[in-house]
Amino acid sequence: MDEQIDDVPWDESFDLAGTTVMTATGPPAYESCRRFHARSIPVVLGGFPPTFNVQEAAEHADATVVGPAGDAWPALLKDAEAGRLQKVYRVNPDVEVPATLPRHLLRKSGYVSVQTCSSRWARVMGMGAYFNQDTDVAGFNSCA
Repeated sequence: MDEQIDDVPWDESFDLAGTTVMTATGPPAYESCRRFHARSIPVVLGGFPPTFNVQEAAEHADATVVGPAGDAWPALLKDAEAGRLQKVYRVNPDVEVPATLPRHLLRKSGYVSVQTCSSRWARVMGMGAYFNQDTDVAGFNSCA
Protein backbone atom coordinates (compact mmCIF):
# COMPACT_ATOMS: atom_id res chain seq x y z
CA MET A 1 0.00 0.00 0.00
CA ASP A 2 1.24 3.49 -0.79
CA GLU A 3 -0.04 5.98 1.77
CA GLN A 4 0.39 8.80 -0.76
CA ILE A 5 -2.15 7.08 -3.04
CA ASP A 6 -4.40 5.05 -0.74
CA ASP A 7 -5.91 5.68 2.66
CA VAL A 8 -4.55 3.65 5.54
CA PRO A 9 -7.29 1.34 6.84
CA TRP A 10 -6.90 2.57 10.43
CA ASP A 11 -9.78 0.49 11.76
CA GLU A 12 -8.26 -2.84 10.62
CA SER A 13 -6.17 -5.06 12.85
CA PHE A 14 -2.46 -5.49 12.08
CA ASP A 15 0.29 -7.53 13.73
CA LEU A 16 3.01 -5.22 12.44
CA ALA A 17 3.27 -2.03 10.37
CA GLY A 18 6.24 -1.42 8.09
CA THR A 19 6.95 1.85 6.31
CA THR A 20 9.58 2.84 3.76
CA VAL A 21 10.41 6.47 4.51
CA MET A 22 11.54 9.03 1.95
CA THR A 23 12.69 12.50 2.98
CA ALA A 24 9.40 14.10 1.94
CA THR A 25 7.31 11.42 3.67
CA GLY A 26 9.13 11.57 7.01
CA PRO A 27 6.57 13.66 8.94
CA PRO A 28 3.54 11.65 7.71
CA ALA A 29 5.42 8.40 8.41
CA TYR A 30 6.17 9.51 11.96
CA GLU A 31 2.51 10.46 12.43
CA SER A 32 1.53 6.99 11.19
CA CYS A 33 3.91 5.50 13.77
CA ARG A 34 2.14 7.48 16.49
CA ARG A 35 -1.27 6.27 15.30
CA PHE A 36 -0.17 2.63 15.09
CA HIS A 37 1.45 2.83 18.53
CA ALA A 38 -1.78 4.25 19.95
CA ARG A 39 -3.35 0.92 18.88
CA SER A 40 -0.42 -1.12 20.30
CA ILE A 41 0.78 -2.10 16.81
CA PRO A 42 4.58 -2.32 16.50
CA VAL A 43 6.16 -0.29 13.71
CA VAL A 44 9.24 -0.88 11.53
CA LEU A 45 10.83 1.94 9.53
CA GLY A 46 13.27 1.63 6.63
CA GLY A 47 14.47 3.69 3.69
CA PHE A 48 17.17 6.30 3.26
CA PRO A 49 16.27 8.69 6.12
CA PRO A 50 16.08 5.93 8.76
CA THR A 51 19.26 4.35 7.38
CA PHE A 52 21.18 7.62 7.68
CA ASN A 53 19.56 8.76 10.94
CA VAL A 54 18.84 5.65 12.98
CA GLN A 55 18.49 7.64 16.19
CA GLU A 56 15.65 9.76 14.79
CA ALA A 57 13.88 6.69 13.40
CA ALA A 58 14.24 4.97 16.79
CA GLU A 59 12.30 7.84 18.38
CA HIS A 60 9.27 6.79 16.31
CA ALA A 61 9.62 3.08 15.52
CA ASP A 62 10.01 -0.15 17.41
CA ALA A 63 12.59 -1.34 14.86
CA THR A 64 14.63 0.24 12.08
CA VAL A 65 16.03 -1.56 9.03
CA VAL A 66 19.36 -0.06 7.99
CA GLY A 67 20.16 -0.55 4.30
CA PRO A 68 18.28 -2.52 1.63
CA ALA A 69 15.81 -4.70 3.51
CA GLY A 70 16.27 -7.91 1.48
CA ASP A 71 17.76 -10.23 4.08
CA ALA A 72 16.50 -8.34 7.17
CA TRP A 73 12.82 -9.23 6.85
CA PRO A 74 12.96 -12.98 7.58
CA ALA A 75 14.76 -12.38 10.92
CA LEU A 76 12.63 -9.32 11.68
CA LEU A 77 9.36 -11.20 11.10
CA LYS A 78 10.55 -14.12 13.22
CA ASP A 79 11.47 -11.70 16.03
CA ALA A 80 8.13 -9.85 15.71
CA GLU A 81 6.22 -13.13 15.93
CA ALA A 82 8.16 -13.98 19.10
CA GLY A 83 7.50 -10.50 20.52
CA ARG A 84 11.17 -9.54 20.65
CA LEU A 85 11.88 -6.98 17.93
CA GLN A 86 15.41 -5.63 17.95
CA LYS A 87 15.80 -1.84 17.73
CA VAL A 88 18.04 -2.09 14.63
CA TYR A 89 18.39 -4.64 11.84
CA ARG A 90 21.58 -4.14 9.85
CA VAL A 91 21.56 -5.63 6.40
CA ASN A 92 24.22 -7.64 4.64
CA PRO A 93 25.13 -5.33 1.71
CA ASP A 94 26.19 -8.33 -0.39
CA VAL A 95 22.65 -9.75 -0.50
CA GLU A 96 21.06 -8.89 -3.83
CA VAL A 97 17.80 -6.94 -3.89
CA PRO A 98 15.15 -8.93 -5.81
CA ALA A 99 14.96 -7.92 -9.47
CA THR A 100 11.18 -8.12 -9.38
CA LEU A 101 9.47 -6.31 -6.56
CA PRO A 102 5.81 -7.03 -5.70
CA ARG A 103 4.41 -4.06 -7.61
CA HIS A 104 1.20 -6.02 -8.22
CA LEU A 105 0.25 -5.03 -4.67
CA LEU A 106 0.08 -1.35 -5.67
CA ARG A 107 -2.90 0.28 -7.36
CA LYS A 108 -1.48 1.03 -10.82
CA SER A 109 -3.96 3.82 -11.60
CA GLY A 110 -2.30 5.98 -8.94
CA TYR A 111 1.01 6.29 -10.79
CA VAL A 112 2.25 7.98 -13.94
CA SER A 113 5.35 6.74 -15.71
CA VAL A 114 7.48 9.39 -17.41
CA GLN A 115 10.20 8.41 -19.83
CA THR A 116 12.60 10.64 -21.71
CA CYS A 117 13.21 9.63 -25.30
CA SER A 118 16.36 11.53 -26.17
CA SER A 119 19.74 12.02 -24.58
CA ARG A 120 19.48 15.66 -25.73
CA TRP A 121 17.02 16.24 -22.90
CA ALA A 122 18.69 16.71 -19.53
CA ARG A 123 16.73 16.42 -16.33
CA VAL A 124 16.73 19.67 -14.37
CA MET A 125 16.82 19.61 -10.56
CA GLY A 126 14.97 16.30 -10.27
CA MET A 127 11.64 18.11 -10.56
CA GLY A 128 10.34 16.49 -13.73
CA ALA A 129 11.38 19.46 -15.86
CA TYR A 130 13.70 18.95 -18.78
CA PHE A 131 16.01 21.12 -20.84
CA ASN A 132 16.74 20.45 -24.51
CA GLN A 133 20.40 21.29 -25.11
CA ASP A 134 19.89 21.66 -28.89
CA THR A 135 17.11 24.23 -28.76
CA ASP A 136 17.53 25.82 -25.31
CA VAL A 137 13.89 24.98 -24.64
CA ALA A 138 12.80 24.04 -21.14
CA GLY A 139 9.64 22.09 -20.42
CA PHE A 140 8.46 18.52 -20.33
CA ASN A 141 9.66 16.01 -22.87
CA SER A 142 6.50 14.46 -24.31
CA CYS A 143 8.45 11.87 -26.36
CA ALA A 144 6.27 12.70 -29.35
